[in-house]
Amino acid sequence: MTYVLQFGDIERFLPLVWQGAIITLQLTAAAIIGGFAVGLVSAVGRGSKWSVLRVPAAIYVEVTRNTPLLVQIFFAFFALPSLGLRLTPLEAAFFALIWNNGAYMTEILRAGLVSVHRSQLEAGQCLGMSWLQVFVYVQLPTAIANVYPAMVGQFMIIFLNSSVASTIGVEDLMGAAGYIQSETLRAFEIYLVTAAAYVSLGFVIRGIFAALAPDNPFKRIVCRWVHALSAAGSSPHPSRSDV
Repeated sequence: MTYVLQFGDIERFLPLVWQGAIITLQLTAAAIIGGFAVGLVSAVGRGSKWSVLRVPAAIYVEVTRNTPLLVQIFFAFFALPSLGLRLTPLEAAFFALIWNNGAYMTEILRAGLVSVHRSQLEAGQCLGMSWLQVFVYVQLPTAIANVYPAMVGQFMIIFLNSSVASTIGVEDLMGAAGYIQSETLRAFEIYLVTAAAYVSLGFVIRGIFAALAPDNPFKRIVCRWVHALSAAGSSPHPSRSDV
């Protein structure tokens, strides 16, 4: 049995694929930024000596990491309206992805914070820094550098998991593919195009995070140039009287 590929029926739906790709990127960006923020707060709570902060953070992480993302997104869309909180499909997807990614980022960031040697924190305190300044300027940057590969890996996972949003009617890349497949009945072609789109977007996202990596030599060179230019611009110029 031979199968003839026919992409002609797919061409007229390419704007829909493009729109779905944009929504997928929006979901991914929100999950990365929101999940990082939630994970940072939760990681600090998990490392706290006060049980009022430590216990809720631990419960949040364990419950979230031991339930499927599909259950969480269904809960946000179908169950929360029973409590009076009605979300649109896109809002429910944003909420569930941020909630899910935050739990995994909690453990990644907690590992990074613990990996920072105590002598580095004490050095900052000896310089007269407050505990907040030590955390922001010493502990957090070092922690992120130590767990950066794990963070990027989790970001790629949440990018791929964003496809679950299509199950509640979000018109992301997978949602668009499902609609096009039902209209054209060309499942092989449309899902081949969808797979290629995910691979392409994945390479772009990985490239962005590779460029932002703390150990990127090109980034260090650019930072040195910017520092040198800013220092040259801020240096005082000789006045006529000095001459």
